[in-house]
Amino acid sequence: MHMPQGRMIFASMTVADNLRLGSHRTIARDRHDERRDLVLEIFPALADMLGRDGGALLGGQQQMLAVARGIMACPRLVMLDEPSMGLAPRAADDMFAGIARLLESETTAMIVVEQRAYEVLEVCDRAW
Repeated sequence: MHMPQGRMIFASMTVADNLRLGSHRTIARDRHDERRDLVLEIFPALADMLGRDGGALLGGQQQMLAVARGIMACPRLVMLDEPSMGLAPRAADDMFAGIARLLESETTAMIVVEQRAYEVLEVCDRAW
């Protein structure tokens, strides 16, 4: 699952609908509730916003939603391209904390391209 730069969410859809859309694979549809609980644990800021439109979220929240929607698909590999791009320092910290929690909770492999190397090095197994 590739999550490109920028906040590629469906702005007119609710957070819950964006997450549901992430469950497009058969394995993900069967595990939707479990996956939703996981992404809301990883990104707790989204838990109180399930009924809000994606476009009404702040930039960091939209980025979290984009990553969460990708995680909903039960990918074996997650590729993140600049997940902290354009985020305020606090939102970027929340993003990296979410990435760390995801890596702790699953066996999903992850490739992260990021300019804030220090933060990524704190959570990764290898760096090149």
